[in-house]
Amino acid sequence: MSKWFRIFVVVTVALIGCFIWLSIEWLHFLNTPLIASDRPAVDFVIDSGDSVKILVRELQNKGVLQKPHFFILLTRIRREDQKIQVGEYCIEPGITPIRLLHKLVTGEVILYPFTIIEGWTFRKMVSELENNPRIIHTLQELSDSEIMQRIGHPGEIPEGRFFSDTYKFSAGTKDIDILQIAYSLMQSKLSKVWQERDSNAPYDCPYKALIAASIIEKEASLKEERPIISGIIARRLQKNMYLQLDPSVIYGLGNRFTGKLTTKDLKRNTPYNTYLHKGLPPTPICLPSENAIYTTLHPALGTVLYFVAKGDGSHVFSSTLKEHKAAIKKYQLKHDHEK
Repeated sequence: MSKWFRIFVVVTVALIGCFIWLSIEWLHFLNTPLIASDRPAVDFVIDSGDSVKILVRELQNKGVLQKPHFFILLTRIRREDQKIQVGEYCIEPGITPIRLLHKLVTGEVILYPFTIIEGWTFRKMVSELENNPRIIHTLQELSDSEIMQRIGHPGEIPEGRFFSDTYKFSAGTKDIDILQIAYSLMQSKLSKVWQERDSNAPYDCPYKALIAASIIEKEASLKEERPIISGIIARRLQKNMYLQLDPSVIYGLGNRFTGKLTTKDLKRNTPYNTYLHKGLPPTPICLPSENAIYTTLHPALGTVLYFVAKGDGSHVFSSTLKEHKAAIKKYQLKHDHEK
């Protein structure tokens, strides 16, 4: 056996050994979680212009990536080194390199919740947006009309036009984007319920139903009472009676409301004083829930025209003025006035 043949055999065996070792290491890399199950998740950010090498260096510094060159090789083998998207990501315990790369390519960024609560006023909603540190603020110091113009609906009163729900957003989302989604969702929900409304709902357009729904949202804390109160509002409108609804009066008082509605407040002439003005107030008074909208357009049938708060969130309902006065007498010690 010649010297060169022996060298060839040794080199070949060495190369095969290296190949087998690299193959084992590669398979181990692909199938081994980057973070063990007993360790916390790791967050990181990919900025615009970051290369795979910058990403790998950051993950290595965070103690996540033990074989950075393997990850670079993985991105190139899959031809995805130029497809990684910017954003804030989370590496959860148990995630493998292949799963991580899939997240980066498909843009599975961290999503944060922003909840719009039914009963909020428009200004309360805007304030909560402004106080969220993960949202980019573009609407600060703008008036209501300017905000509506920014979201593409100039000339509209914003109160009540945004749907109460939990919205998921990525860090860096603009406040205007969330408002546009909430606006569109409200229009969609309102339109659907409007198409399915009962014939005894006395509203000639969806906006008036929205106004009534906002009042029901504030007036009825018990959902089982909402159809009854909706029926009372419907019958009072049909009979051209004063609605006499406290939440509307309170909304019209604005900052003048001290927390307890007085007789003087009931005499204050605002467009929202339903003790002085017949019909619905000019705009919604809050963001109504889907339940309140549905109830508004499906009022309960009957003869009930009056209701008195019992002080525990529920009401006493009456069909005649005589019954109503008896209910007032029974509960008047708990209230300054009743409807």
